Amino acid sequence: MIRRQAFLIASAISLVLCMTSAGLWVRSRFIEDTLGFYGPGRATLLMSHSGMLVVERWLSVPEPVKREFVLHRNRSGLLVVLDPPEHWWESIGFRLIIWNDPGASPLRAVTVPHALPVIIFATLPLAYLVSFHRQRSRRISGLCPSCGYDLRATPDRCPECGSVVRPRQEATA
Repeated sequence: MIRRQAFLIASAISLVLCMTSAGLWVRSRFIEDTLGFYGPGRATLLMSHSGMLVVERWLSVPEPVKREFVLHRNRSGLLVVLDPPEHWWESIGFRLIIWNDPGASPLRAVTVPHALPVIIFATLPLAYLVSFHRQRSRRISGLCPSCGYDLRATPDRCPECGSVVRPRQEATA
């Protein structure tokens, strides 16, 4: 029972994260959001724009700046692509950028499409719905909700797995 409740809570949290990711995906088509952490000589940026999530790590920033968080919004919606895609995963939005130009600050960046976190966060709620539907249909059919064993002879307890079965609520007319 505790595992089922934990599964339900984890599914609810995952559903909220899925919906948040989907909303951020739609928002990224119109507004660019950047969350940056600037430390002494380094900068880390998390950006959402043009349907992509980008994490940038600048290894040396020319000006020493104090430690601060910055949230920046821009309505540009432009995604700067350095090179044309060489592989199929780059054409759908996955990129690893390592830039060591002698005249500029070294950069490490990872780009993933917004669809990836949406799909990842949607798997747990979908698994919960499948499990719920399976148990419900087994209960209606007179089968054990845990293992699917036929309970017509022993409606109170499953002889296969030993689980106690709740009595079915009949509709009263």
